[in-house]
Amino acid sequence: MKESDAIGVSVVAVKDNKLCYQESFGYNPDYNNPEKRNPIGSDDIYRIASISKTFVATAIMQLVEKGLINLDEDINRYLNFNVRNPRYPELPITVRMLLNHHSSITDYQYEKYRNSLAMFNPEAGKDIYNFFENYRPGAKYKYSNYGYSLLGAIIENVSQVRFDEYIENNILIPLGIYGGYNVSKIDSLRFVWAYHYDKKKKKYTKSPQMYKPFIKETDNYILGESTALFSPAGGMKLSVLDLAKYMMMHMNYGTYNGVRILTKESEEELWKISSKTKYGMGFMHANFKLKGIDLIGHQGGAYGIHSTMFFNPEEKYGFIVICNGCNSGHTLDTEILKELYYCFVKK
Repeated sequence: MKESDAIGVSVVAVKDNKLCYQESFGYNPDYNNPEKRNPIGSDDIYRIASISKTFVATAIMQLVEKGLINLDEDINRYLNFNVRNPRYPELPITVRMLLNHHSSITDYQYEKYRNSLAMFNPEAGKDIYNFFENYRPGAKYKYSNYGYSLLGAIIENVSQVRFDEYIENNILIPLGIYGGYNVSKIDSLRFVWAYHYDKKKKKYTKSPQMYKPFIKETDNYILGESTALFSPAGGMKLSVLDLAKYMMMHMNYGTYNGVRILTKESEEELWKISSKTKYGMGFMHANFKLKGIDLIGHQGGAYGIHSTMFFNPEEKYGFIVICNGCNSGHTLDTEILKELYYCFVKK
């Protein structure tokens, strides 16, 4: 942490399906009083960034199990509007392509389309070409947060339940987890705030937008169209201990504490990777230079947060590391994960 000028870090290690280590270091900053050093509590809540994508993928597979979604179906069947790469208008984009980032949808951040799916409206004119790559859908891997907003819209249209409420009712509550995508429903006193490190300026800046409430925006919410408001790709907020429960559910092929969220077959489908990429559907594989090891999970980065959640379903161990600000990117959480492995798994 000292080498990375880190602000705070929370870590969790699970072995043999049991929590064997949990600790937080550093502090939770107070934007109004920079000199204040609030300790990070075990129940404090982080925005977990792109680990959130695993929740979206889990929800999609629940609906696949119910026969409401076909992974290889044209996504337009499940949307209020048509989405096509304008360079390949005859080729459908499938649900699977969104999940495994082969949709050809870009990941550029256009400010006027932030938290909006309006970018896919044909009325966007020539701008529509900027939202898609030059290659055909399915041809190449290209990470896309926008693709996961579309998946959130699909979840809403198929279930007829608002995205945040679907995740809460079908994943969080059954697992006994407090948190969610809706900032307005979470105790703000438990938020862990972050500082974003600017590499060019070599300084930290506040990230007040990371927990921005949007009560007014939900008044005119339209299912299947307003979904991006909740940031399905990165907007989940929960504690590391509750994230550990969720991780153990996936580690045990969809079941935790007697509650089944997914079938074993669905879990294996999510983890399946192609020969060209280490990314499955909402889950990635990595070994972090640990020879002979295959870990499944996801990493995330947003607003200064660097998050990592990886597990081994065969040997029943897993790790969570979340940092709320450092100057080394994912180097810190990756190094800590490796130390956890050597401390608690390979002694």
